[in-house]
Amino acid sequence: MLFRSSNMPWGDRRRGERRAGGSGPGQGRRASDHVVESERPKIVRLGRYNLLRELGSGAMAHVYLAEDPMMRRQVAVKTLALAEEFADADLQSAREQFVREAQAAGRLNHPNIVAIYDFGEENGLSYIVMEYFPGRPITAYTVAERLLPPQWALELIAQAADALHYAHAREDRKSTRLNSSHMSE
Repeated sequence: MLFRSSNMPWGDRRRGERRAGGSGPGQGRRASDHVVESERPKIVRLGRYNLLRELGSGAMAHVYLAEDPMMRRQVAVKTLALAEEFADADLQSAREQFVREAQAAGRLNHPNIVAIYDFGEENGLSYIVMEYFPGRPITAYTVAERLLPPQWALELIAQAADALHYAHAREDRKSTRLNSSHMSE
């Protein structure tokens, strides 16, 4: 589950607004068209989604800004190379768990939880397509020079608690990644 803050006082975006994206690089290319960059191949298309740029990465996943050409909107695509992370004996179970979690997250409908639109697997890469909600990670505001005012921090905590309560009531107890759309990128 991903958390989004939709009504913090430091921005002008309001709850429910979406940003539409135009066409971008990679239009018409396939996932097999790789450009070597460092040691990781750069994917330009995954399923029907044109990957525009990497937004971030972690130990197991990479998140990309992408365009959905059918819906003509920008989305975020989180990719996981399950085959690289799990032994053959555990791979099928990991894939089944991935599908269950994507389906469970996709059923959540709350103003402070990022919407899941789609999921799939292509060329050994599992992916989840979700609402693109621009902003900065809350961790950007955990350093002394950039701490949030207490009232704003309390508002974020209240929104996160509300989203977690909603998800918990539906038995989706996955961790939350806090982001606020109202902090400029």
